[in-house]
Amino acid sequence: MKKILLTLLIFFDSLSFIAAQNIREVDLAKEKIIKRLPIPLSKLNKVSVSAFSESFEDATFPPQGWFSVNNGGSGWSRESAGSELPGWGGSGTISTPPGGGNFTAYCTFNQSTPSNNQWLISPQVQNIQPGDRLFFWMRKQQNFADTVYLYYSLDGASFNFMGEVSYAANSDTNWGLWFTPIGDIITAGSNVYFGFQEYVSDNNTNGAAISLDLVFTVSYPANIAINNNFTFGDPTNSSGYRMISLPGITNRLANTGIPGEQRKDYNIFDDNGAETGTFLVEFNGTSDFNFKAGKGFWILSKNPFNVNLNVNSVPVEGGNFELPLHNGWNIIADPFEKNISWTNVQNVNGIADPINLFEGTYSQPNIMEPYNGYYYFNRDNRASLIIPYNYTQNLGKQNGGPGDKNSIKISLLIDNNEKSNAKISINNESNNGCDRYDIFAPPGNFAETDINIYNDLLPSYKYLMIDCRKEIGEGQSYDLKVKIPPGKLSSLQIDGIEKFPDNEIYLLDLRSKKSYNLKILSKIEINSFHENNDFRLLIGSAEYIDKTRLSELPSEFRLYKNYPNPFNPSTVISFDLPRNQNLNLFIYNILGERIKTLFSGNLEAGRYEFKWDGTNELNVDVSSGIYIYSLEGSGFKAAQKMILER
Repeated sequence: MKKILLTLLIFFDSLSFIAAQNIREVDLAKEKIIKRLPIPLSKLNKVSVSAFSESFEDATFPPQGWFSVNNGGSGWSRESAGSELPGWGGSGTISTPPGGGNFTAYCTFNQSTPSNNQWLISPQVQNIQPGDRLFFWMRKQQNFADTVYLYYSLDGASFNFMGEVSYAANSDTNWGLWFTPIGDIITAGSNVYFGFQEYVSDNNTNGAAISLDLVFTVSYPANIAINNNFTFGDPTNSSGYRMISLPGITNRLANTGIPGEQRKDYNIFDDNGAETGTFLVEFNGTSDFNFKAGKGFWILSKNPFNVNLNVNSVPVEGGNFELPLHNGWNIIADPFEKNISWTNVQNVNGIADPINLFEGTYSQPNIMEPYNGYYYFNRDNRASLIIPYNYTQNLGKQNGGPGDKNSIKISLLIDNNEKSNAKISINNESNNGCDRYDIFAPPGNFAETDINIYNDLLPSYKYLMIDCRKEIGEGQSYDLKVKIPPGKLSSLQIDGIEKFPDNEIYLLDLRSKKSYNLKILSKIEINSFHENNDFRLLIGSAEYIDKTRLSELPSEFRLYKNYPNPFNPSTVISFDLPRNQNLNLFIYNILGERIKTLFSGNLEAGRYEFKWDGTNELNVDVSSGIYIYSLEGSGFKAAQKMILER
């Protein structure tokens, strides 16, 4: 039996799937062992270290530049996810690691040979530098002892031992991510090949099924140069705020280099994650407002400013940065000098929530870019996020979500351009509480336009971008919070109604009490008098819809106080009608003379609002003073005073 020089990690059956995804380091051997391949390599391609990554998605196997050598065992092959494990008679299926694609490299034992000795050799990786690391995902898929040895070669023939991944019998069969600091043991500037050797001496008692995927090298800089010009939106409007950050280790106050005075020329806020009360904390000049790696702030400045620095890179462990979090909403940032795939962050951390970028309205990008800040909701109150430096941008695949198969999208349009949207979804894998299919909506304090779903049944934070429920049943009700810029053409566009042919779907305006059959009218104009508006989307049986609609109608005639009052130049007059009614809304002066007819005709039951702009029937401005507005219908008359101040 082979002498084992170094055991990297003993796996325990009790390890969870998430724990198995953590980075594991392949330690260096304490003495050098050189092995020669059974046959010499030939026709090996050469690649630069910055470009070396392999996910075995190409139809050719071994991939271009790779080389496979078999001297016992089944030999390395390319297998598709979900397919039966070759050589094991239906006792398992092929899988890929988090961030992997549809295929993986695979090998197993062959009982026609007494032992396994099968190699998979990389192309020549050029110009190794200090700090370079080799990463790979590996999985043992059956409960037998097995070992994979890792080597490097300068000439493609003599291979130097670096370490091993040793699997005990009945041990962990989950995917694990491994790395070795090749820049520490290989002379700078060297060109090398990497060899993966699966070897067991006795096929009768050992030899499992080994999968290898996502093999790549990473060069990590010790220092980075920061040079960025920060600009902002309209400084007179809260939508001009931006979440910004600095990569690397800066540890300087967030207002450093911003011209002018706080509150006069700029302002800065942090988010402390509180779910109620004051969660936005204003800049106070303390170290709490220092730029730190992975941390952003809300900033609005009248003037652009530039940051030009040379700073140290953030520390990484196994190619990862650990980004601290607090509960609730966090303003997080890319701590590195290059773009990072958010899909890869989701996969490594086992999360599905998006990041939210604010540029007047929110979007949910797939890439984290240096210098931006992003809202992230820490739904499971974890202490940190792992931010992987090492993944390439094309290896990821999106984490699970409800998809659009059974979803309705409600889009907020301003001047017929979509600014924000929310979704309701039905998914039988969901539950009645909050789960991974529900996506939280970021705080809209600085947004001029916004739409989200308010779910009062949630235990803490109650605003959602996606509200996913298990079933419709008799019916479901969704409360919509809509924020618009007053005076602009605003509307709601509803898409996906055709996916629910067996249900009635209505939109109820909670202010006007009007209801809209969305199977007839899918675009609803919003009254532009108000910044904040409330709607309710109803889906279910006709009986459920009718019952809910009727419960929202006014129960009595009522004329409300106008607002604002006093006013200049206009005011809004509102009233309730419990039934269809032919009525008149008149304006009188203090002498009792009618000077304006705001409305005359028939209205359905509901709540109505009319604006008076301070003009008479000839649309001429009237003078300051006290005026009377009167609502007059069959068996109903009410009047209120108002004051015009020019």
